[in-house]
Amino acid sequence: MIEQAYALIVNKEHSVLLVQESDKSWSLPGGAKEEFDTDIIATLHRELEEELGLYKKNYSVIATDISVSFVYDERSKSRQGQGAKIDLFIITLLAEAQIKPNNEINNVRWSSINEAIKMMRFDEHRELVQRGNDYLLSLKAKE
Repeated sequence: MIEQAYALIVNKEHSVLLVQESDKSWSLPGGAKEEFDTDIIATLHRELEEELGLYKKNYSVIATDISVSFVYDERSKSRQGQGAKIDLFIITLLAEAQIKPNNEINNVRWSSINEAIKMMRFDEHRELVQRGNDYLLSLKAKE
């Protein structure tokens, strides 16, 4: 099973940050756990630093119980047939945070939830955005 951590980065306007990868598809920032990652939160921190130049001091994290499991199909030749699980984390950037995409990322953009869902290539990512948004709305309702 390939474990993955993805970040739903939300700003004050309730927009989410999307990254455009080299294949031109839009996604949430994140990726697969490496052998040297001590746990899935370490994966999250590493991916945010690698992809966006964000360090732990630049954001706060809310761990959720939101996850999506799937089996890779033809979209990933090297992982085809392997099972995967994506865990979702909610990220709030601190005021001094500056996003500096690396060379793996073609572009970044802030999008509304509905826009983000329409732009995403994979059903699993759309589901994560929708469930993450529902989670945030439930937190707001409790305030």
